[in-house]
Amino acid sequence: MGLLIPLLAGWIFFGGVGTSLLTLYTFYRHFPQEFDGDFPTISHAASFDATEPAFALGMGSVGLCVAVSWILYCAYNRQHITHSNAPHLHWYNRAGLLLGVPQGVSVFFMGVFSLRSGHDIHMAASYGAFISGTLAILVDGLGTARWRLPDGGPSGGLRKLRRRLSVAVAVFGSVFLFMFVTKNSNPLGDYHLTRLVYGASEILFSTASFSYAPLAGLEMLIAHRLAKATSRA
Repeated sequence: MGLLIPLLAGWIFFGGVGTSLLTLYTFYRHFPQEFDGDFPTISHAASFDATEPAFALGMGSVGLCVAVSWILYCAYNRQHITHSNAPHLHWYNRAGLLLGVPQGVSVFFMGVFSLRSGHDIHMAASYGAFISGTLAILVDGLGTARWRLPDGGPSGGLRKLRRRLSVAVAVFGSVFLFMFVTKNSNPLGDYHLTRLVYGASEILFSTASFSYAPLAGLEMLIAHRLAKATSRA
């Protein structure tokens, strides 16, 4: 389990970010006029013949990895949280599981159903991935993960970076949510600027969200190796 989670986490990042960027690039190659004074969303770019199959395969597989990794991740946490390192962390761990698995399921359906092939399902899955994913990362980053390594330890810097990333996910998510709700009212006073910030906030939020898994997985791998070294000593 200690090695499987980092492997899944690696695909979550490279598959998630790579699929998103490849979708936008492919869409640009076929429809460059769509970028003339505008910035299409990833969902819009993934709703055409040239992009739909690859996006469904890439994001669908990422969603499955997200769901499985949360199950393994929380099981690993459960084995190591004891009364000596704060039993209340079990509640954070359970909350992370209840939020993280729906995130993966939502990402899966968001990938296999595009705006063209299943608009309502895609939108519902997008909302689910956004809400459950943000909350799961916050719960884990600021709650559950406190048991693993003390600040100043061998990966204290990694731990601090991961906690800051969980806050960044919430910040980028808030900006993206604001732009999504207000985009039609042109909140920035300029249509092109509004669309640019809206599109950029989506990419930043997605990248930050997919980046959390490898950081947490790497930290867990270090904790796993330290535990094995300690048991042998």
